[in-house]
Amino acid sequence: MRELKARPVSNGKRAEIKEQRVLAIVKAARDVLIRDGYRGLTMRAVAENCEISVGHVTYHFPRKLDLLEELFERVFDEYLVEFDRIRAKARDDSRVELEETIRFVFSDLGTRETTVFFPEIWALANHEPAAARFVERIYVSERRAFAEIIGRIHPHLSADKIKILALYLSATVEGHTMFVGHRKSLARRRNEAEDLVVASMLDVLDRAAAEA
Repeated sequence: MRELKARPVSNGKRAEIKEQRVLAIVKAARDVLIRDGYRGLTMRAVAENCEISVGHVTYHFPRKLDLLEELFERVFDEYLVEFDRIRAKARDDSRVELEETIRFVFSDLGTRETTVFFPEIWALANHEPAAARFVERIYVSERRAFAEIIGRIHPHLSADKIKILALYLSATVEGHTMFVGHRKSLARRRNEAEDLVVASMLDVLDRAAAEA
């Protein structure tokens, strides 16, 4: 999982200080969620984790739901930054961009933060609409990123075909979390699985284009 960073502010030192306080609280919430799960995510636990009073936490986030939504938004934004960075680095070589995007996702799911955070949110999404919206939003964005790359590799493919290929790719990559994620039983084979997905996906795209 990418490190959460402070957002730029343009209205003075006071706003900078507030942003740093909010960021510290959000990071603490993420860490508590990863360490203790959703049930352990309390305002008191968050306050203790960033060494401030509960009142300071609730001043910025009156409800736990408010804090969760802010956490989800910031996690989402950091993934968008990474996808943009990969695209810029690929310099219009869409095959390279696809490969590097797949490798980034595999690398990311190998971290303890991602391996724990996302399954926790998947479970929470069954009961909490805010979590469900976050899960839907982040995976729609991932599929959209894949679809845009696929469309640049094979622009004559239909929009519907590109959409299903992006779904297939997203499901293939994300489905590895429970098997090759951090400290999972097959984590030692994550690099092999990554190479196989890269090679097989490029082959699938080329065959789809040939059949179109």
